[in-house]
Amino acid sequence: MERMTRWITSRRYLLLLLEHLVSNPITEILLTVIIRITGRVLSAVLVIMRVVFRMTLEDITVLLMKLPLIRVTTLKVMTMLKPIMKGIEPEGLWLFREVMRVRGVKDVIMPVVMSTGVLLETLAEPEVVNELGKKEVEE
Repeated sequence: MERMTRWITSRRYLLLLLEHLVSNPITEILLTVIIRITGRVLSAVLVIMRVVFRMTLEDITVLLMKLPLIRVTTLKVMTMLKPIMKGIEPEGLWLFREVMRVRGVKDVIMPVVMSTGVLLETLAEPEVVNELGKKEVEE
């Protein structure tokens, strides 16, 4: 996965093509509609979960983060993303700029991403960070 992502981010013309596709007004409208429909469906599912199971998304996230392998795996994935950003071409940043201009990304996705900062505190607990350096023993 890391090798494929690094290959994509190092291809200048591929990133320019993607930037052109994302900056197209028709693509922007389609992305915004898809994001908003997905957001509404997710909201409906969360309301049903709250009414039927009396659980919120935060409750489920906390339950998942209490599982030891989930937290360690999440941190490992986050650390794997760092080298990918080192090899990114400037065109990749231009593509990111165009994606951030899409109204659906600004209105729906970014507020959700910005609200996940509290999860990082639970991910970075000392016992989780200590587990990162240990190699898994094969049975």
